[in-house]
Amino acid sequence: MGDTRDRYLQVQHLYLPVALAVFAIVVGVVLYAVVRHRRRGDDRAASQKSESKAEYVYAAVLVAIAALLTGWTFRAEDREDRLAASPGLRVSVVASQWKWRFDYVGRGLSVVGTERKVPTLVVPVGTPVRFAMTSPDVIHAFWVPARRFKRDAFPGSTTRFDLLWTKPGFDRGGRCAEFCGSGHDSMLFDVRALPREEFERWAAAR
Repeated sequence: MGDTRDRYLQVQHLYLPVALAVFAIVVGVVLYAVVRHRRRGDDRAASQKSESKAEYVYAAVLVAIAALLTGWTFRAEDREDRLAASPGLRVSVVASQWKWRFDYVGRGLSVVGTERKVPTLVVPVGTPVRFAMTSPDVIHAFWVPARRFKRDAFPGSTTRFDLLWTKPGFDRGGRCAEFCGSGHDSMLFDVRALPREEFERWAAAR
């Protein structure tokens, strides 16, 4: 829960140098093997033991790197999947071919989109928002590229997640990220984050 952009950047900042280092090592080993193969004489048997030890070390390093990356990734996902004890706002989301519906639970307020009308999800700043999302037809995905956040909507089940907007702003280009049929490209939505008082005025006016 929270601003997922920072968490994805933290994971990316770990993965990128590791990936570059592994790439450099692999290229170096390949070049070394090619050069050595050309120069090698009859000392093959004598070098087998040292090569076997090097392979064990290499395998151990790979296992350690994989364990580090896996642990770091699951840690970031656990933080993202955590639900607030008492969310300040609850929104029911229905993703269907090919439109979005956002119902503000307990407020008698709905924002409904169509294939021709892009709906704007309005949320308050500084308040955990609990989303409960489902689909009546096929798999869809709630994706906000600006926040690097995506969750799937499955028929017959409910996906729950929390999001927290820390400052006012407008996120354009929210969309379904699962191909859901011929109208998939028109299944869009925007998100507007307002200060709490301004959000309450917006809700009251509707």
